[in-house]
Amino acid sequence: MNFFQDVKLNAISSYTINNDKYAFKNVIIVTALSARHIRSLSEDLSSYIKENKNLFFSDDKKTKNTNNIKDISKNNSIILKEGSSEDGWIALEIKTSSTIIHFFTQEAKEKYKLEDHINGIIKNNTKS
Repeated sequence: MNFFQDVKLNAISSYTINNDKYAFKNVIIVTALSARHIRSLSEDLSSYIKENKNLFFSDDKKTKNTNNIKDISKNNSIILKEGSSEDGWIALEIKTSSTIIHFFTQEAKEKYKLEDHINGIIKNNTKS
């Protein structure tokens, strides 16, 4: 994604999960500089996705009607938002691409240990 090349981040990790039991195939974890930075990044990325919607639709899901892309706070959107910057975590689910992007402060990242969880899923999947 070109979006992440132009913003200041502490770290970014990307995972591909080939496990039908997990809800997402692509997981991106971004470590932001602060809670305010998390909010700004999630809002900017939501706008980027809306402006570049063709990057996020497979050929069979493309739409000619841009009104199908709603604000992240409304139902039927291609982007679902969870969490809050005050908690140090926001997740954006891009429904059309089986992708979730987690924005964390360093403190929240250490608390939730999502990368450990994902690595466990990947490791268990390779044993099967």
